[in-house]
Amino acid sequence: MSNFRGSYQFTNDIIVRAGTFKIPSGKTLQMRDGYRIYVLEGGTLEVDGGTIQNADVLVKSGGTLNIKNNGSIHLNRYGKLNAEKGAIVNALYGEVQTAR
Repeated sequence: MSNFRGSYQFTNDIIVRAGTFKIPSGKTLQMRDGYRIYVLEGGTLEVDGGTIQNADVLVKSGGTLNIKNNGSIHLNRYGKLNAEKGAIVNALYGEVQTAR
């Protein structure tokens, strides 16, 4: 996969199967209600200074989530950040916020 380019609203689930899906600084990924980001074995979701809005994230065993350089994930009202046993979650100078 490659870098996320632009600020877009996704209308489907996002499945990161292999490689890295990167959200760089200054970019925003806007998820719609009811949709989820799945990070599968061998895949990496990297929030490198960017933002995911309205998120619901599941990191499966063997998948990796990296939040760094002040990257942020804002969970939706019913969203969660779940990581299965065997998943890797690194939050280096980033944040995960719940809906208010």
